Amino acid sequence: MTESELLSWFDIHDRLLVSCLGGDISVEQFVEHYDNFPQSFALDGHESDDAGKALLERHRDRVRFHFGVVECLRGLCRADEIDKSGIRKAGGFGPAEAFVRLQKYCETWPKNPTTAKRT
Repeated sequence: MTESELLSWFDIHDRLLVSCLGGDISVEQFVEHYDNFPQSFALDGHESDDAGKALLERHRDRVRFHFGVVECLRGLCRADEIDKSGIRKAGGFGPAEAFVRLQKYCETWPKNPTTAKRT
């Protein structure tokens, strides 16, 4: 992947997050289109050669940001499943809570890449 391709993918996924936080798409739609972006694109570098690892290192803040987005969603369940026995006790949460988690994460992340895009 070239640097311009990587930056383009970051921008696309930043815009998805902005769309979700702005209410233009639902959390469910965001999750579907976001598609575990950092893992899907192996942003941890496990599939990269030395040049690819250097590229990811140059953009480590954006890489870390997107891994954090995925962390916010760990435990997300469909709205119709959240009240089932044991899911909430096991740490599961629904889309409304996921939205709050994403919002808080973006508000506290230094150099939040979505801030400039939310106007």
